[in-house]
Amino acid sequence: NYARQKKQVAIRKGQEFEQVFELYQTGGVIGTVVNTSGDPMPGAHVEVRPSADSTPTLRVLGNGTTDRVGGFIIGNVEPGEELEVRVKVTGYLESFTDKFALASGQQLEIGKIVVQLGGEIEGAVVNSEGRPVNGVWVEARPEGGTDLVPGTSVQTSDGGKFLLRGLHKGKYELIAKGTGYVDSHTPDVEVREGTRKTGLQIVLEQGGKIDGIVVNSENEPIQGAEVIVRDLGAGLKEHRAVTNAQGSFAFTSIIAEDFVEVEVNDKDYGTFLAEEIKVGTS
Repeated sequence: NYARQKKQVAIRKGQEFEQVFELYQTGGVIGTVVNTSGDPMPGAHVEVRPSADSTPTLRVLGNGTTDRVGGFIIGNVEPGEELEVRVKVTGYLESFTDKFALASGQQLEIGKIVVQLGGEIEGAVVNSEGRPVNGVWVEARPEGGTDLVPGTSVQTSDGGKFLLRGLHKGKYELIAKGTGYVDSHTPDVEVREGTRKTGLQIVLEQGGKIDGIVVNSENEPIQGAEVIVRDLGAGLKEHRAVTNAQGSFAFTSIIAEDFVEVEVNDKDYGTFLAEEIKVGTS
């Protein structure tokens, strides 16, 4: 029931050293999670941590799950001046409390934490023939942003269906990635909190293929060589692979319809560059 303390000390050989540790009793945080209608939210994940403003490195001081009436008790929490509680519920927006202080040995009741239902995007992924594609990863990225939304990467199920949940209102770009297909980008997908956008269909195009074997001058396969394909159809996007024990490599998501540039690097054999390799050949 005491907070852990660590101190770094430098001790020379033969030196005696005495260090005093003053321990503080841990505390606890008690509360309830409800939705905007006041209904309890069982199974919500609750974390106590230093606030984002107080430390650049966030660490969890205690965590737990709400019970059937939405209640939680997080014990053995280190005391601190600027703490916060974060709540995560599937399909809902993350919720944070205001900053609070927790004294040594204190059991702090913070009352109700309200979580708001997020927006959802429901759709399906099909190929160019209109057939559903299962096992494709679909991710959401805020329009104009560079980072994917945490927790919103899902795989398509039977029928190529997917459901992205817990989104803030705004416009998103959806990115679909599947083996053997060219990455698909769907911009301007508008989401409103608490509503579901339905009927979205993403079409994946079959990618071009290049495969081969890397060998030395004696026609022996080279394992571990790095192969780089520069895809002219995707603005010189680079695809990378490493040859296997048979010296083989394969790329199946090439956009270019005619030629690509292939570079092979090996620590023992140096660099080989082929500027025009036709897509669809071996």
